[in-house]
Amino acid sequence: MLNKLTIVQRVIAGFFLVIVCLAGSLIPLTIVDLKMLSEDAQQTKLEMLYASLVNIIEKKSRQAVMLSTYVANDPEIQAAMAAGDRARLSELTRPAFKQLKKDYGVRQFQFHTPESHSFFRVHKPAKFGDDLSGFRKTVVETNRLKKPVDGIEKGVAGLGIRGVVPISYEGEHLGSIEMGLSLGQFFLDKFKQDFGTDMGEFDVSLYIEAESGFKMLGSTQSGSSALSPEMIISAFEGGVDTQQIEVNGKPAHLYTRALKNSSGERVAVLSLLMDNSRFAEALNRDIKQFLLVSLGVIALSGLIAFFIARSIIRPLGAEPHTMACIAKRVAAGELDVEFPDTGRKGGVYTALQEMVVRLRGLVGDVGASADWVNSGAGEISRGTLGLAQRTEEQASGLVEIVASMQQLEETVTDNAQGALRASELSDSVAKSAHQGEDVVSEANLAMQAINESSRHISEIISAIDEIAFQTNLLALNAAVEAAHAGEQGRGFAIVAAEVRNLAQRSATAAQEIKALIQDSVKKVGIGEALVTKAGSVLGQIVGSVNDLNQELAQVANASEQQSAGISEINATMATIEEVTLANTALVEETSAASQGLSEEAKKMMQQLSVFKLPQTVGQTERAPIKRLRTDIGPVVVEESVSGSTISAASGF
Repeated sequence: MLNKLTIVQRVIAGFFLVIVCLAGSLIPLTIVDLKMLSEDAQQTKLEMLYASLVNIIEKKSRQAVMLSTYVANDPEIQAAMAAGDRARLSELTRPAFKQLKKDYGVRQFQFHTPESHSFFRVHKPAKFGDDLSGFRKTVVETNRLKKPVDGIEKGVAGLGIRGVVPISYEGEHLGSIEMGLSLGQFFLDKFKQDFGTDMGEFDVSLYIEAESGFKMLGSTQSGSSALSPEMIISAFEGGVDTQQIEVNGKPAHLYTRALKNSSGERVAVLSLLMDNSRFAEALNRDIKQFLLVSLGVIALSGLIAFFIARSIIRPLGAEPHTMACIAKRVAAGELDVEFPDTGRKGGVYTALQEMVVRLRGLVGDVGASADWVNSGAGEISRGTLGLAQRTEEQASGLVEIVASMQQLEETVTDNAQGALRASELSDSVAKSAHQGEDVVSEANLAMQAINESSRHISEIISAIDEIAFQTNLLALNAAVEAAHAGEQGRGFAIVAAEVRNLAQRSATAAQEIKALIQDSVKKVGIGEALVTKAGSVLGQIVGSVNDLNQELAQVANASEQQSAGISEINATMATIEEVTLANTALVEETSAASQGLSEEAKKMMQQLSVFKLPQTVGQTERAPIKRLRTDIGPVVVEESVSGSTISAASGF
């Protein structure tokens, strides 16, 4: 059924359904909340009335205490009380009592003895002397504590608001004075009159405990009481009861609660009956207004739903089920589907129509491209087969080149090692030549030292020769002197002769030694010249050995560079070989991929055959595929490595 509805009808129906569901759930809740608010407001008013009444009672109690205190502080009254003169008290208080009764509503005015006995009742002068201690706790507490006591209390005449203060004379406690305000009908009427305008229509009733149950002390309600004995007892026991009842056909709230005295004891039950008709009328009026507003919201929602549906259908351009049928046919491959005219321009429907038109052209182009790819894949496959064959031949040639370069590398490595050994032997010879040169230098120094020593010896010999000459002269002189001495100097002459002989022999030996020394000096000079010449020759040998060592080092270095260059050439050739092998594998993969591409193109053409194209849709013409060259020769690649040139053949 929903499929037969238009999108506008569906949106409006959906909106109405949602709004009705919301209204059906919110309206009852709102009405309940309004009723609860009304009841809470009534409850709050009743509690405010009760609190106001309690506050008035407390205010009246303080007023009674104030009036009693004023009387207790009068010296004449104190003196009359001290003298026990009731006549004087009557004379002093009765005129004032009339005024207090008129202005403050005072109903009781009396004096008590310290024993809580009635001494004088201004409102009943004839009655006195009765014992009040059994039921008048305010009087007892005032005389016991000698402090003022106030509050509501039940007495002989009923319930009243009491203010009791002590009275004394010259420091002696005389008893107490009491002012009592009525808590009966007068008080209740006054309370209703004061609060009835602000709080609305209400009635207040007061019940006190009696011998046979509870009795009504006062009430502003006309007719029978709305409280049952059970409700009064429940409230007196401490309960707070609020009920909704009908009084004279009108709704009302009944509030019942106990009143307590100054000691916290419950002494009476207060009943407040408030007319609820105004609240009920206001509640009904609010509910009607809420329902009217809800109906207006529902109508407005329907109007909004209509415009929203219109705004939805306008971008679509057609009903969704129409576009869904066309989309299903297109998905099934029927690209020749017809688009009926909806009278709307733009939107999803027009975009769908343009999409189908473009899809027709795309499918035609893809079919032509698949055919073209199939032909190209065949050409690529044939070309790659020839390229694979040439690449394999090139790989074989590279293997032979790599083997030759490895042999050349071994030969150069052997030459480098021989040059290194020759360089090491040359270093050893150079070291030995340096050592010989050092020895010759040391020998030259030694010859120079010998020559210097020979010169010193020659000088010493010359000194010895000079000494021998002098000794000879001395001996000659001694002989001459001995000859002069005659026989006495004969022995001395013999000694002088011996000395002269020794001196001559010493001179002769010194001459021979000197000649030998001079000859040695000449020979040492010749040896020194020869050592110097040998040192020069050894220096030339050392220089030649050093030059040879440098040449051998250069040869070894060149051999190492050649070996490193050949290693780099081998590495490059190995890389070229790996690249060639990889190219071979790549060519094989390319051939396989071209065959797979051809098969995929055939599959694509089979898949495109599913689409049904109109007869007017033609395929796009493609340019013919140029035949790939399969007769490309090897390409020479030159690379310079360490001063050498590498030539490698590549098939691509």
